[in-house]
Amino acid sequence: PNDKSGRLFIYDMDLFVKVDAAHKGAIEKVVKERKGELSDKVARIIRGNETDVLHEADLKSLRMQVRHALGELTGDAEIVQEVLIPRFAPMRAD
Repeated sequence: PNDKSGRLFIYDMDLFVKVDAAHKGAIEKVVKERKGELSDKVARIIRGNETDVLHEADLKSLRMQVRHALGELTGDAEIVQEVLIPRFAPMRAD
């Protein structure tokens, strides 16, 4: 959820990451072992962003923030080549 605009929005999304084949096992391990922490970080990013960031046509800022969060979790800022968000659906909840 995000209410920065004065209206409550729920964001339903799919999120994938692109990594080098050599790092596939490492990223899968982090996702499996730290799924709760990863989900919390993504939720904090969504809740904390201004509406204009969440309505960017290419979601560039959001992708960058998620990539940074994954870098923090893995201890390697360069492990994620790209964050992919093929579905991002804002829904008014008020």
